[in-house]
Amino acid sequence: MNLRCIVLIINILSFCLFLESDAQPSTIDTIKFSQYLKSNHLINEYVFLNKQLQQKFYYKTNILDSLRLELSSFYYQNKFIDSSHRSLISIREPFYNSNKLNHQYLDLLILNKEYNKAEQNIKEVYQYNFAKKTYQINSELAIKILNRSLSTTDTLAKNTLIDPTLNDIQNRYVHKAKSPIIAGLYSAFVPGLGKLYVGYKYQAFTSFITNALLISQVIESYSKVGVQSPRFIITSALFGAFYSGNIIGSYYAAKKNKIDHYKQLDEEIFEYYNSDLLKFNN
Repeated sequence: MNLRCIVLIINILSFCLFLESDAQPSTIDTIKFSQYLKSNHLINEYVFLNKQLQQKFYYKTNILDSLRLELSSFYYQNKFIDSSHRSLISIREPFYNSNKLNHQYLDLLILNKEYNKAEQNIKEVYQYNFAKKTYQINSELAIKILNRSLSTTDTLAKNTLIDPTLNDIQNRYVHKAKSPIIAGLYSAFVPGLGKLYVGYKYQAFTSFITNALLISQVIESYSKVGVQSPRFIITSALFGAFYSGNIIGSYYAAKKNKIDHYKQLDEEIFEYYNSDLLKFNN
């Protein structure tokens, strides 16, 4: 064990003894000590310190919740997602009296996919403060996109306080997702057209050529040997299979495209809120 580790352990043990004493909090700079642990990526030491402080202030809800919020944020930034979630949901009350803490809390609720709690938090804080802040309006839009509940007629998307990054995401959410039903209908009308609508040009070309060749064989079989001939029956069955497969394939290609499109938007939203959360830790 090197000298740095020994000194750190002594400091933490001294601090814990202080917590058990009746000394006044002003006699030690708790914030700077916590920042030192975080900035040096001393994960176990910071978690230990935070939990000791939680025990010290267990009956002071506002301090306790602030400590749990800080711990949740620290866990999330260090990729301990489950631990971040457990600390987050242990918070007892919304942060009515602090926009900064409430902003951080809302970021973490979205990042931990607690969308219902995030919506409830916005509603409760709005009722308490009688005015929505910019970060709450942006969060409302983000939650609607994540819940797939944003419509083209939603006035929230037209709010001038929406962040440009989220505004770009909502524009792509509304206007660029491909409809599986439309893709299927296009392919029923012209084989391959649905794949072209989705953006698969090569598959659209091969689907059109395959179906065109098969329908030409069906027509030729009908004109030369009639509907009761094995050749007509086989070519008709093949055409029916490829034609149906073309419609179904276009439908599922558009569905996968839509799912991937939304996943990409979700990732961009999480990246936005992760970057926002970093501001509180710097």
